[in-house]
Amino acid sequence: MEGLAAQCAVNKALPYRHFANRDDVLVALFDHETVQFDARLAKSSRRSTGFEEKLRALVSTWHGDIAGGSGTPELMQARTANGELEARRRIRMQIAVDYIADLIQESYDIRRADAKLAASVLLAGSQGLAAVWRTTGAEHKKLIHSFVTMSVGAVSAIAVK
Repeated sequence: MEGLAAQCAVNKALPYRHFANRDDVLVALFDHETVQFDARLAKSSRRSTGFEEKLRALVSTWHGDIAGGSGTPELMQARTANGELEARRRIRMQIAVDYIADLIQESYDIRRADAKLAASVLLAGSQGLAAVWRTTGAEHKKLIHSFVTMSVGAVSAIAVK
């Protein structure tokens, strides 16, 4: 908490007026960042139609956060003593899986269980894509294009014909 106050150039007692401890700060930041992410995603996908365009908007928004230094990716890794952040993160991940599964089912004839499995794999792959970008320095747009192209191909392959 003292480090937070120092970073913000405020009296070290000020953070305690709003938060009981570090865990409360992290949970509040997580809630704030997820609302902001949702707003960015809504804006970037407003004109998107179909699975490919909507997935591209989602992945581009997420990876834009990573490249732009948003705190969201780091908050997805942080830990708290009371487990509140982890609980919220699990809920958030389930919401993301359901969102992607809905996108898949809007475009493909696929069972819900298969759509959720595919969505889980795509979500994990998107997170792994960040590591590829960081270690290779590859062009962001090319990585996203390749990931989306492979994702569409994979989902198409498991869809009921």
